[in-house]
Amino acid sequence: MIVPAASRATRGGMRLGRLLRWRSSFEIWDEHPTGCPRTENDRSMNRYVVLACLALIAVPSVLMGQQTPLDLGRWRNFTDMKTVRGIAATTDSLWVATSGGLFLYIPSSNLFAKFTNSEGLSSNDLTAVAVDGTGMVWVGSSDGYINGLTPATGQWREVTGIRESDRVQKAIRRFLVRGDSLFIATDFGITILQLSRREFRDTYANLGFPTQAGVNDVEIYKNRIWAATDLGVASAPLDAPNLSAPTSWTAYGTAQGLPAAACIAVTTIHDTIVVGTSGGLAIFNEKSFLPVPAFSGRTILDLLGRSNDVVVL
Repeated sequence: MIVPAASRATRGGMRLGRLLRWRSSFEIWDEHPTGCPRTENDRSMNRYVVLACLALIAVPSVLMGQQTPLDLGRWRNFTDMKTVRGIAATTDSLWVATSGGLFLYIPSSNLFAKFTNSEGLSSNDLTAVAVDGTGMVWVGSSDGYINGLTPATGQWREVTGIRESDRVQKAIRRFLVRGDSLFIATDFGITILQLSRREFRDTYANLGFPTQAGVNDVEIYKNRIWAATDLGVASAPLDAPNLSAPTSWTAYGTAQGLPAAACIAVTTIHDTIVVGTSGGLAIFNEKSFLPVPAFSGRTILDLLGRSNDVVVL
């Protein structure tokens, strides 16, 4: 059965598109229109429900319709949340990062709650969201802010290391949670935040390319880190002695089989790395990438790797 998927936004915001399932045989392709969501409790779930969330309702009108009565003693910020940049799902709720802040949707009760800088966010222009193993919700913004929300208490925490750095471009593009580590894909590379201490451990800005590359997605598989970047794919063993050194990384570009240099998403199916680019889809054969002819010339917005197939947006 083909199940519709959802994904991160493009860099300018979410676009609806045709969804295709790539079966594990790598031979059969199906098309399917957007439909109803189904949740899974893993990283792939974070992308799986975004389009369904958008299809459920016109977000701004519902959110405004469920606002509490006017409170003259407190300022509120009413923002446009139609542009979705990322989503994180738990067993009973969806956390959605948008260009106008964060909102929570609980399907079982049809409850919505919105969070902007009036409620504790450092920035409303959110670009990434993730939920860690303790249930804490982490969001990142286009200007480098990171905020953490404890849902049970409503307490917000702020991490300003990227925002206050001297880097010119500091947007956060994607989160990947692994244990106590938050891998952060940014305009300047990959940086790692230790969640329990809210301290940055390492930053990898030189990924083996001639120039610095912005990172759009991160995957960890078989003790290797894979980065989908603006210049290609970069990979390195996690236990390398010095991942800050460009020699620790292997860089792949169009000369190594990628359909285009701009890589947008990376995932796995069985033992295979799959990469979505601005010019098509490619699979890794342990040495180089092989383009998939059925997607030649298509911009791949996101990938959802499941046990037996890959859903392509």
